[in-house]
Amino acid sequence: MLSNIDVKNITEEHKTALMEGFYHANFALEPSELLKWLITTSELFDNAALWSISFPLYEEMLEIQETKLPSEHIDIAVTLHKIAASYYRKGKYKDALLFYLRSLEIRERCLGHEHPDVANVLSSMVWNYFQMGEYNKALSLGNRSLKILKALGTEPLSIAKASNAVAVIHKKRS
Repeated sequence: MLSNIDVKNITEEHKTALMEGFYHANFALEPSELLKWLITTSELFDNAALWSISFPLYEEMLEIQETKLPSEHIDIAVTLHKIAASYYRKGKYKDALLFYLRSLEIRERCLGHEHPDVANVLSSMVWNYFQMGEYNKALSLGNRSLKILKALGTEPLSIAKASNAVAVIHKKRS
């Protein structure tokens, strides 16, 4: 039911199938597999801006993870980032920030301070702080993200996006 759906033709039946699929997958899959299933399956709904469908599932996913996984598990950081992004898209920047910070903390502990996933969260936080009008914090995180990406020899497009973010912040500040 959830395969080969056109973003423009999502029906109530598809929404119900996603929720029921998650419910049943929760019994059949371990938390890590359940998260992978949720990310893959809900991507279409997110692309269609139907965050109200996937958001409660990610909240439930976090509850499942917090009862079944160690508190520093990287999958929890992934789920926290998804929830933060949902809050960001809704314009709830303070709520988003709380989840981004928790995701960042776990990623830094699990992966180290110079990992591309850390740079990814920092980049998300840059735009969150930017929307909150906290340009100095945004700039600081933007520079940190850019430094990590350059040190890792990341592909030029990611470096260009990070550089653009820093430039946008500088322009806004002046």
